[in-house]
Amino acid sequence: MNVRPAPRISIIGAGPGGLTCARILQKHGIAVTVYDRDRDARTRDQGGSLDLHTEDGQLALREAGLIERFRELARPEGQRMRRLDAAGRVLMDRMPDEGDPSEPEIDRGQLRDLLLGSLAPGTARWGRALASVDGPAEGPRTLRFTDGTSVETDLVIGADGAFSRVRAAVSAAVPYHSGITFTEAWFDDVENRHPALSELVGDGSAAAADGERALFAQRNSGGHIRVYIIRRAPADWITAAGLTAGDTTGIRAHLLDEFAGWASGMRYMISANDGPYADRPLFVLPAPHTWDHVPTVTLLGDAAHLMPPLGVGVNLAMLDAHDLALALATHSTVGEAVRAYEKTMLPRSTDLAEALVGGAAFLLEADEEPDGRDEARALQRSLDERRAAAGA
Repeated sequence: MNVRPAPRISIIGAGPGGLTCARILQKHGIAVTVYDRDRDARTRDQGGSLDLHTEDGQLALREAGLIERFRELARPEGQRMRRLDAAGRVLMDRMPDEGDPSEPEIDRGQLRDLLLGSLAPGTARWGRALASVDGPAEGPRTLRFTDGTSVETDLVIGADGAFSRVRAAVSAAVPYHSGITFTEAWFDDVENRHPALSELVGDGSAAAADGERALFAQRNSGGHIRVYIIRRAPADWITAAGLTAGDTTGIRAHLLDEFAGWASGMRYMISANDGPYADRPLFVLPAPHTWDHVPTVTLLGDAAHLMPPLGVGVNLAMLDAHDLALALATHSTVGEAVRAYEKTMLPRSTDLAEALVGGAAFLLEADEEPDGRDEARALQRSLDERRAAAGA
């Protein structure tokens, strides 16, 4: 009797989506390798805090067998949200319900460490920047890396983010700048060094906007706060202003000038950061973003549906990972599994992406609502409920 060999599965990208997919596959006895361009797991800062929802991010962690460890790390109090005005007055202070576990915060770095630590040794291969995916659509495919090495595989899962190199194997779509730019600032040991900011932000996050610009401050674990300075600005605004990325003094003066009408206590989020700024232009994919089925390549997370950061991105990536891994565990061929996964994922992400076209502008709205994230989450929950009712 001929025994079909186990498929060779390769995930490109060691972010939350790729690592969640790998963990669930391994939990079901399916071998997988994750390739990432970073030199090692500590090469890059993983970003701020995020909230994982019961119906997607936590659902994936439950399937991965990691939900209890997640709860030990998560911060339910981080769900607290304050809305301020440019003068620093509190317009809204929304407290989480006592014992509410629905959307607790966790640092991105902690989540990544949790997922990485759950994988079999050697699963993640570092320093492997993908150059291209070659080979026939029916497979096998060849992964070519920038270091000159190559690997043959039966399924390529693109979990490599906004500027995915895998995406080109199924789609000609490329991200475009949304017109909104984030500039990130860090504050360390805030209880001692920045007590006024610590008091202003509270246990969770605080946001203020005036229609053209906004500040979003977010408490992280370990006494850290991240501030996102959000404005309508071109992706190359630093160069256009005659500055360089390393010119902290020049960037600070430019930003303070743009926020000249704001109260000094609010401008402190721009003027007193510890270390340099990080420039993060906000890119999105055209909506809808779909592609014709290819049995040997698929996408998840931002590689598949890059949307404004309104509280759904990582959750959606982890839900994608959950659905794809279970499809691979329950279908007889890789091609059938990919088709089943995309039959669920593409309509879901299309509905959400189309609803959020231009959604980055939510972040700048000067009203008493949190920022548009509630609308995004409500739509995602509606889609998840429809999916569950259909037995997907």
